[in-house]
Amino acid sequence: MKRNIALFCTIALAILLLATTVYGALTASKTVVSTGRIIASNVSIGVYSDSGCSHALSAINWGELEPGKSINFVLWINNSGTTNLTLTMETNGWSPSTASQGIMVNWNRQNTVLAPNQAINATITLTVSPSIDSNISIFSYNTTITGTNNV
Repeated sequence: MKRNIALFCTIALAILLLATTVYGALTASKTVVSTGRIIASNVSIGVYSDSGCSHALSAINWGELEPGKSINFVLWINNSGTTNLTLTMETNGWSPSTASQGIMVNWNRQNTVLAPNQAINATITLTVSPSIDSNISIFSYNTTITGTNNV
């Protein structure tokens, strides 16, 4: 009986040593230090009235418009940043607020990607509905052109 217990203990110890050796051989680790430097992207666009991008544009005067007519305005957008930008345009701040229901504004550069140091022309089209409220004689609104880095 003592011999059976001794044999059992020997076998158990051998299995334990084997399992420890196998487990130790299957798990190994090494720590590697990582370093780097983050370079911030410079995001900047300019809106200009000329192809040389030398005359900054701060306002568009659409002049006198007739119901049912459209008019185009060409401007230039320059990406003076260091990363690609996706262009979008939106309008807000309409005065009177009901003018936005009878005047549509769109452009030909929605979601255009502009590379660093690239300048492109954009055409904004303003269309007055034939059924615009006859009480609207003067209007104003804000146009916001945005360049977004989608990294």
